[in-house]
Amino acid sequence: MKNISLLISRIFLSIIFLRSAFGKISNFENTTNSMINHGVHFSSFFLVCAIILLIVGGISVLVGYKPQLGAIALIIFLLPVTLIYHLDIDNSKQMTQFYKNLAILGGLLLMSAYGGGDYSLDRFSNRRSES
Repeated sequence: MKNISLLISRIFLSIIFLRSAFGKISNFENTTNSMINHGVHFSSFFLVCAIILLIVGGISVLVGYKPQLGAIALIIFLLPVTLIYHLDIDNSKQMTQFYKNLAILGGLLLMSAYGGGDYSLDRFSNRRSES
């Protein structure tokens, strides 16, 4: 049951980040403008960095290849985003997003601690090398 839970957790965690990456790619200019409006300097550079973290981290977590590193990459993305965009305590929608991100951070921290489980590329490649 533990390994099935880890697999489902990896799928659920990765969906939001991969979807976000493709949304940022398809809406690059508006996302850059939003970042500028939130005081982010060098927004195009940081947006490209964010997209890379989202895709690499999301795929890593999804397939279970170095999922601890993928989770850390996603944490590196999510922490500043949460603090820059979702810390308005007077805005109930932003506070909901803040708490949602805290929950996601909790899942990523668990992933970074326990890895991807038996149903992951890491375990599959370890089994093949042991044979």
